Amino acid sequence: MVEAMVALVILDQLMVRYAQCQLLPINPCLQELVEAPKLEIVEKLLIAAIADADVSVRQSVFLSLYGNGGFDEFLAQANSLSAIFVALNDEDFDVREFAISVAGRLSEKNPAYVLLALRCHLIQLLMHLEQRLLSCRWVVMMQ
Repeated sequence: MVEAMVALVILDQLMVRYAQCQLLPINPCLQELVEAPKLEIVEKLLIAAIADADVSVRQSVFLSLYGNGGFDEFLAQANSLSAIFVALNDEDFDVREFAISVAGRLSEKNPAYVLLALRCHLIQLLMHLEQRLLSCRWVVMMQ
């Protein structure tokens, strides 16, 4: 929990810095040094977003990622997208909703990977729905 909160605070500071850098010109040589820590922080946040036992932590992380598109270049990478797609099966509806919204936004950055995974998830949901309908019919027939 503490690690997730520290990661959220660091991400918040990076987002403020990112917003400030959009207003002021930055040195590209210095910017390259920031890319690796940003990626590491995003990866740790995604781990917290899918593995934390507290629903509010998972919701907070996905709400932050949903509200800020500044990290889309990191989120659109295959490892990050895999973590986001794991969250599509979360027990909490809000987490699933934010995850699908983030994935939809990332489809512009990495359409081949995102659209294929979304298509597979849609097929999975349709098969689940079909099984539910069949079980309901079976129950009705048994009565």
